[in-house]
Amino acid sequence: MSSSDADTINSVIGEDKAPSMQHALDERVTLIRGLWNDDTQSFDRVAEVRELDGSDEEALATFGVKSDLGYGDYLTEVLNRSVTRIGDRVVLDHKILNSLIIADRDILLLQTMRATYGEERAVQAICPSCEKKSDIVIELSKDFPITLPDFPVESPIEVVGKKKTYRFNLPTGADTAAVVKAKNDAEANTMILSRCAVFAPGEEPSNRLEWARKISLGDRHKIVDKLLSIELGPKLGAVDTHCAHCDVEMPIALNWVSLLFS
Repeated sequence: MSSSDADTINSVIGEDKAPSMQHALDERVTLIRGLWNDDTQSFDRVAEVRELDGSDEEALATFGVKSDLGYGDYLTEVLNRSVTRIGDRVVLDHKILNSLIIADRDILLLQTMRATYGEERAVQAICPSCEKKSDIVIELSKDFPITLPDFPVESPIEVVGKKKTYRFNLPTGADTAAVVKAKNDAEANTMILSRCAVFAPGEEPSNRLEWARKISLGDRHKIVDKLLSIELGPKLGAVDTHCAHCDVEMPIALNWVSLLFS
């Protein structure tokens, strides 16, 4: 984890504030794709989470100071503590959670927040105009609506290139964790293409990275643009609000850590 990531996480966790508590909601949630089950040859989509408590806060604060971890690793640890099962399987390790697509991980994080705090979450924000603090109430379902797919997420996505058609799975937590280690955008593109590509039996290359590097530049950009254009799950970003003191418009940027611990 970079020093800025660690500082952000620890500054949020370390703030001495009492959270806004409400009646906890149902811990069950339906995922978009879910977890593959070899026994049933299908995806398990119903997951369960539990509310986080003080022991989780302490453990996550200790986990967050590790220097070799990224933001995605931290969120995986949050899920490792909150997700209790997917389908009939008890969730016991990071590997299972990292095999989920990003949208499903975000759904689980949102449901963890709802199970812990209720449907509303109060946070504080400083107005850039009058520099006073305001208490902001985030309506989790309203402010972070879940976008559902209009295509079969169980099947690979097809992208028609100049000379051939490519097939790709949606990126998972493990894919994004690998890509953030890339030295630049070009290397990141190569890594995501190599990891998400789907091949017919007997056609998989011996070296996926070299295969991805040999895709024409036009096709590479077309594939990456297609993967990046797919919006699924809760959209986490800026929430538009107004200052309680001077009524100036005050959009606030949020991430999962700030929502869970601020």
